[in-house]
Amino acid sequence: MEYVIKKIGYASLARIYALIGVIIGLIYGIFVFFIVTAALGTLMNNYIIAGILALILSFIVLPIIMAIIYAILGVVVALIYNMIANLVGGVELTLIEKGSDARPPFRK
Repeated sequence: MEYVIKKIGYASLARIYALIGVIIGLIYGIFVFFIVTAALGTLMNNYIIAGILALILSFIVLPIIMAIIYAILGVVVALIYNMIANLVGGVELTLIEKGSDARPPFRK
């Protein structure tokens, strides 16, 4: 079976990108936590308050900001894809049933 992706929904791609942004934000948050704790601790001479502020910034604020940025990026990507798909056609997919021994035909 051959299918063509003619259009990508803006909201659905934005949701997927936002979730990816949260995951990447949490990963970045690990590194940012140590850097911000050291920087704020040095400036404030109080590592407990610096640690709490770094924790909030790294694991709450950063993932939210990353989710918003990635959601906007997802909308832009969907918009560009939909415009290009209208001009040249969408991405072609060849699907086979799960468990089938059939091999999909590949074009050269």
